[in-house]
Amino acid sequence: MFNDFAQQFQDVDAVQFQKLMQSGEGIILDVRTPEEFSAGHLEGAMLIDVTKPDCVSKINLLPKDQPIYLYCRVGSRSSATADYMAKIGFPKLYNLQHGIVDWSQCGLPIEQGDL
Repeated sequence: MFNDFAQQFQDVDAVQFQKLMQSGEGIILDVRTPEEFSAGHLEGAMLIDVTKPDCVSKINLLPKDQPIYLYCRVGSRSSATADYMAKIGFPKLYNLQHGIVDWSQCGLPIEQGDL
């Protein structure tokens, strides 16, 4: 029996998130707005703005056989997105707890600029 309340993704801290990303496989997914992305994002991140109606169709185009590393500003949008993605069959999801704010406070690198 499936437990509807079981978390289907893994929340990780900034240091662990960086280690996972450095494994070389997977997709780094920023779910913030383009303005937030331009102000600073993780190296190699792709942007899907989850406030836009077309976000679901963009998420559905992502490969399900790769790990997905999600983040937003403080972790709530990415957590909700990871929950949705788990429900539609993405098996390897990692959410950056406390978002890019925590990443930055840990002194980890952030890139500036547009897509």
